[in-house]
Amino acid sequence: MDIAIHSISMEVASGCNFNCKYCYHGEITTSKNMTTEIADKALEFFFESAKKNGLNTLRSIGFMGGEPLLNFKLIKYIVEKCKEYEKTDHITVGNFTIITNGSLLTDEIIEYSDKNNIFIRISLDGNKDVHNFNRTSKDGTDNYNKIIKSIKKIKPSKCAIGATITHKSTPDCSQKVIEPIEKIGAMNYSLGLATSLDRDIVLSMDEAINNAKEQVSSAFENIIKGKKIKNLVILEILANLLSNTSKERCCGAGTYYVAICYDGKIVPCHRSFGEKESSIGSVFNGLDNEKIQIYKNATTETRKECKKCSIRYLCTAHCYYNSLTFFNDINKVTPLICAHTKTLIYETYRSLFNLKRNNLETYNKLILEICDSFMKKDDKTNNDFIPTEKMTPLESIKKTIHLNCIFVKNTAAEVIDIDEEGILFLNSTPGNRYIANTIAMAIWDILDGTCTVREIVQEIAGLCMAEPSEIEEDIIQQLAMFKDLGFVEEVKKSVEAAI
Repeated sequence: MDIAIHSISMEVASGCNFNCKYCYHGEITTSKNMTTEIADKALEFFFESAKKNGLNTLRSIGFMGGEPLLNFKLIKYIVEKCKEYEKTDHITVGNFTIITNGSLLTDEIIEYSDKNNIFIRISLDGNKDVHNFNRTSKDGTDNYNKIIKSIKKIKPSKCAIGATITHKSTPDCSQKVIEPIEKIGAMNYSLGLATSLDRDIVLSMDEAINNAKEQVSSAFENIIKGKKIKNLVILEILANLLSNTSKERCCGAGTYYVAICYDGKIVPCHRSFGEKESSIGSVFNGLDNEKIQIYKNATTETRKECKKCSIRYLCTAHCYYNSLTFFNDINKVTPLICAHTKTLIYETYRSLFNLKRNNLETYNKLILEICDSFMKKDDKTNNDFIPTEKMTPLESIKKTIHLNCIFVKNTAAEVIDIDEEGILFLNSTPGNRYIANTIAMAIWDILDGTCTVREIVQEIAGLCMAEPSEIEEDIIQQLAMFKDLGFVEEVKKSVEAAI
């Protein structure tokens, strides 16, 4: 099987100078660096995959560990090698990323990274007390102030902060984590829950749900104050909603993304570094087709817990590594992460709807910012997420839709209920999305494949305490919109009208 690899991570150093309480590698005792020979084979594997699959641009190469800056010399070697590939094979790497604890950053590293399109993601867990509790250096050095100083030297567009949420971070995550990070600078950040077998580290279910609500509340408070959202998790939730694409899998692990261990073994993702049983091949012998197939087959539709969830095509909660580590089942969902992510998504949508009702100008500004930052020009939508060029003009609507018409729902159309409002979407790619207000949701609920437009108008008029003639045109336009977006599969005349 020849899969198209778009991104790789490279374990340039297996050792680490920190001993973080929640590290998925456990206590790191080995300290081996990837050699230039292994790096060459890894790049050969990566670029050969690109050529076989007709790719001119590779998405990214991530430098990880352990602590990758323990082997910065190799990082520079790899970046320069990629420049050679660009000249000879005409294949470019979109970007490079260093995932680091930040303690070894120097002016030289920051300058080289800036000049060579290297993005730096720094792990920082909030204020000094929380960070130093979660992330201790092996020699006992307090690096917190040094890390902050280094972050401030990096252009905000060239770095992001990653914070891990533990018991120490809650309650009052805003005060302990979010506010200290936002005070550092204008860079974005992401917050993720610690996943560990250590119950002294991992949040309880109630703590996780409350943390999700607190993250969303903090983000939308910033919007109301005229600030931008910097929480990447919430930005991704909004971008997923706007993009009209359906997510079949949580990530590309083992499909379009793989990780290369320091010794040349290939594993599905960076969290599997050092785990022999997770190997899916090597840079010497290529990928194991049988093992790759396991990851290719693991989709939203193969997870029993996800099949009936209305947000399954917008969700990023599932993690193959967590599933295999905690349950030895690639399709098993981690309940804590599921509940946290579901709360993040629903609370974000609820806050978005409230913003639209109460501050339309700020809402429109937010939608445009998301479109500009995360979407291609030809994917942009208006403030209801509807491509305006798809809409049928009112004059044409009146010629095709009459009071005796019956609308039949598309079986692929689904609803995410948010109080009395909701989001209509198609569980396909592209899957149109539409924010439905209270009236639109009422119309949708009435559609049963038997009611005529006249009956729908009369029922809605009763709900609104209005005359049917006053709302008839609006109802017809709403129904036409459902049809244009594919939510309605068929329009037919009633039997009585035909007779």
